[in-house]
Amino acid sequence: MHEPATSHSTRLGEVTPDDWADYSLADVCKLRRRHIDPALSGDSRYVGLEHIDSGNPRLGRYASATDVTSAKSGFLAGDILYGKLRPYLDKAVLAEWDGICSTDILVLATVENLVDPRFLVNLLHSSELLEHAVSTTSGVNHPRTSWVDLSKFRFACPPLTAQREIALVLSKIQASAEAQATIAERARELKRALMARLFTEGLYGDDHKETEIGPVPTTWDIVKLGDRVKVQSGGTPSRSNPTYWGGTIPWVKTGEIDYNIIAQTEECITPAGLANSSARLCPAGTLLMAMYGQGVTRGRVAILGIEAATNQACAALFPDSTLTTPYLFTYLTYAYERVRNFAHGAQQKNLSGEIIKALKIPAPPSDQQQEIARIIGAVDSRILAAERKRAGLGELFQTLLQELMTGRVRVSGVPT
Repeated sequence: MHEPATSHSTRLGEVTPDDWADYSLADVCKLRRRHIDPALSGDSRYVGLEHIDSGNPRLGRYASATDVTSAKSGFLAGDILYGKLRPYLDKAVLAEWDGICSTDILVLATVENLVDPRFLVNLLHSSELLEHAVSTTSGVNHPRTSWVDLSKFRFACPPLTAQREIALVLSKIQASAEAQATIAERARELKRALMARLFTEGLYGDDHKETEIGPVPTTWDIVKLGDRVKVQSGGTPSRSNPTYWGGTIPWVKTGEIDYNIIAQTEECITPAGLANSSARLCPAGTLLMAMYGQGVTRGRVAILGIEAATNQACAALFPDSTLTTPYLFTYLTYAYERVRNFAHGAQQKNLSGEIIKALKIPAPPSDQQQEIARIIGAVDSRILAAERKRAGLGELFQTLLQELMTGRVRVSGVPT
């Protein structure tokens, strides 16, 4: 890669290399208009907006045409599928096979020998295009852009050879990010399998006994959580008193509990807020469980990495000497669905301190608790490392995308 030696200004006022041309989207691609009845499309693959991942130029998921009924749009391999509904979601992919798609997806066919579709699909993810698309939306609840408006977007376009080099560089980064995502998902599958085996057969494949919570090793006890764990809830300082907020005391909400180590919080309270509410400080290392929360939040657990207070929807769990916090965190992660099923409430099902105390859990000897937590913790570390690498590659992709699409950075001699 090297900086361009010569440049010129386009009609957009951007400084670009001299061998780059000024085009609009209408110059380099056309809207493919093929309306298809799914009932007549056989076993075709169907792509909806739900199958397109934000910011990802590759299409990895689809459904069957037999799953949909109303008229759809047809596309061919090499076409670009662009989500016109809520374009701020940044959904654009390159089709690698023929199929049908939602009518909320624009099907774009590139002009041969003028633009490479692998380059153009990345251009559609640039911040400039995203800004243009969002600025042309209409509708409040379901904002959409249109091809008429989108096609007016102007950009600096490199020669075909440079387009292919740019696309190749970006595809290599994307492939590496996807590889890390695959590693993380396989590690999650391993974790699920390991937990299922460890909590039914133990570490040594011991004989098991049937209990009210399922099979467990015969040497393990079944105990009521409230007999071994102190359960404490928090509180929320009055929102009407500004002196209670914006302080230095981290304050945890249930949305921040997600099988993680909580090292920082979205909000902080003041000593006055702590003193004038039911919020209480919990030391680093405290196990938290979300008692309330929409969707999947209720029943999740996390461990504090810092001293912090919590709101009333968070339960802080303090085990006695017979249970270790890492083991309890691991088991409650495994028992997530069972724990959620104990929730009650007419409008919204919630857990409570009393429900948590009544939970039955297996209690192996302390040395086995430590070993189980160590094994699952090692898998968690592998998942976290892969996710961090994937996130880093994602940031690199976005940075290079902007640099390469504007010609501020150029590529040459990229190995295929």
